[in-house]
Amino acid sequence: EDFYHINIELPRQKLYQNCNQRLDLMFKNGAVQEVEKLLEQNPAEDSGVVKTIGFLEIKDYLQGKIDQNQAIEIAAQKTRNYAKRQLTWFRNQFKNKVIISDYLDFKL
Repeated sequence: EDFYHINIELPRQKLYQNCNQRLDLMFKNGAVQEVEKLLEQNPAEDSGVVKTIGFLEIKDYLQGKIDQNQAIEIAAQKTRNYAKRQLTWFRNQFKNKVIISDYLDFKL
């Protein structure tokens, strides 16, 4: 049987808008309080939680190194960079693939 790999990609501007909205929601829904609780447990520098996008930025905010807007912007940029790396990874996974970059206009 033939196998088809189909990537459905949002336009870059919409993808980045979604990344920014995700970070705003994280902050509104308790990310700062969650990081405070995690910091009380003294996580190891190499633990998975420390490596999550937003953790270090919120930690820096809580320690007064940056303000909340800077924390959000840095974490949002890291999120956008990660999304871009994911797109690159998916594009390079299969030799026979279809990439739909404007899915709103796509018809089967």
